[in-house]
Amino acid sequence: MATTTTAKCALEELKPYPALKKKFYDEMKELVEQYKHLTINSAAKQLGIDPTNLRTLAYRMGIPFERSNGNGKTKVDELTRKRHITLPNFPWE
Repeated sequence: MATTTTAKCALEELKPYPALKKKFYDEMKELVEQYKHLTINSAAKQLGIDPTNLRTLAYRMGIPFERSNGNGKTKVDELTRKRHITLPNFPWE
């Protein structure tokens, strides 16, 4: 019984992943928002990452950047994810 209780406590302590994931997302969004007054290319140079990755990250987080031609901000749409195919019933039933 003591091992079951300790195992339950250990499992409960190993569930901080959703909280860590949210904290990481919030910190990344805050960091990217600090550079939204620049173009994606210049912000990527200052952050030291690939501009394509920054563009994708900004799009997913909904952060508009300045356009390189000076005409407003980049377009930010809602991200629509493809739904995974699910079977209505188990195939072995």
